[in-house]
Amino acid sequence: MRQVYALAEATHNNQALQTIVLEGGVLPVHQLKGLNAKTKMLDLSRQNLTFVSSVFIGALIRENATITELNLNSNDTGPDGMIAVVNQLNATTLKTLDIGNNVRPIETKGAVTQDAIKRLEEQLAQQ
Repeated sequence: MRQVYALAEATHNNQALQTIVLEGGVLPVHQLKGLNAKTKMLDLSRQNLTFVSSVFIGALIRENATITELNLNSNDTGPDGMIAVVNQLNATTLKTLDIGNNVRPIETKGAVTQDAIKRLEEQLAQQ
């Protein structure tokens, strides 16, 4: 797990990288970082993004002061993936976060992990 976060951080620090493809979804690095000031809305819905993509999105978006709307609707990130994004959001500029049809319970040996859902709810309440 630490390796995923380390790779996401390295991606954040790379100034030349413009896009990255994970799990079939294309992440627009420059837009996530806020390097294109014209980008106010970023639609990453329905791209089959998972937890790994969420870690990268969180790492890339944390210093973005231009995006006011982020759409992550209908992906497969799960609660822990949404927490990875929400923890990094700029609460002063982001006005709309769409995570509908995205927060699915995580199954661990057949049991639903409600702790992950509770952590996401707590993070969203703090924003």
